[in-house]
Amino acid sequence: MAKKAIGGKHKIRKIHSRKLKINDQGTSSFAGLSLVDLLGARLGIWRFAETVLPVRTGRHDRMAIVKGAVAGLLSGSRGTAALNAVREDDSLLRMMGIKTLPGEKGFWEDLKKLGEEQTLSGMHRLCSYVSKRVLKKLEPEDIQLEHGFIPLFGDGTLLEGSRHREGTKFIEEKGSGLMLGAWMLGPMLAGHHLCGEGEGEQSALFDTLGSVLSDVVDPLGVRSDVLVLMDSLHGDGPSLERLEDDRLMAVIGANKLSSTRRRLMDLPEQAWKPIPEKKRRKGLSDEEVCVVYLECEGWRKKQRVV
Repeated sequence: MAKKAIGGKHKIRKIHSRKLKINDQGTSSFAGLSLVDLLGARLGIWRFAETVLPVRTGRHDRMAIVKGAVAGLLSGSRGTAALNAVREDDSLLRMMGIKTLPGEKGFWEDLKKLGEEQTLSGMHRLCSYVSKRVLKKLEPEDIQLEHGFIPLFGDGTLLEGSRHREGTKFIEEKGSGLMLGAWMLGPMLAGHHLCGEGEGEQSALFDTLGSVLSDVVDPLGVRSDVLVLMDSLHGDGPSLERLEDDRLMAVIGANKLSSTRRRLMDLPEQAWKPIPEKKRRKGLSDEEVCVVYLECEGWRKKQRVV
């Protein structure tokens, strides 16, 4: 048991443990990875995955491939070679209830099928389910920022790839690749979307926000505690209004707006307040702060900039 101080009192937190029995039927380099199978079973992940992913035809079972891929990635393997490290470990496969795993070519073919439209929605639902189940097991203070907020971080990342692939974006400072928009609730990936032709980071994030709220945030009952964090790409009126319509608080960068710089440059000197030395960010000899309001053409209302 572990004690954690909260408001002058001690809260008793139960620490769960699992015993792992390894039989003597051969040796294993990765026996500890069988805990992945136990954890997935305890959270109901494998059972849920079987209901949302289509059955695979052929010699190898789809759920065996999914389990093997998770174990393979945790072993340090990467890409389509993820299964290679564990597929020859007969003891590990036996402990995880896996009969056989395909080679790299077979794994690549299965990955392509998991990306097909009829399967993709199941993968998205599985992502939300895992996030919800894990977060239910955590204490709220484990994922809270200061003042009790739970961060919901939305951002896009450019996945490296060929310039000739459908949906490829070119960003001058980043290069070419496929754009993936993702939401993180605390430490968990709660939703994601890979952009196709004509889609970008903003559409990827806001098109998936609804399902993140309905499938993860609301079942956990934490919407009133969520604080959305996004970079300045989303620092405009429509983005803020969308979040407000969903009853969400947000902190978003404002550097996207050229009017921000002009507004700050026009402020009188007395509008800036010095930060006390003990509260300055590390390495700064001087720091000031101001609060202003901006309202651009077409916005419903003014927004606060700190």
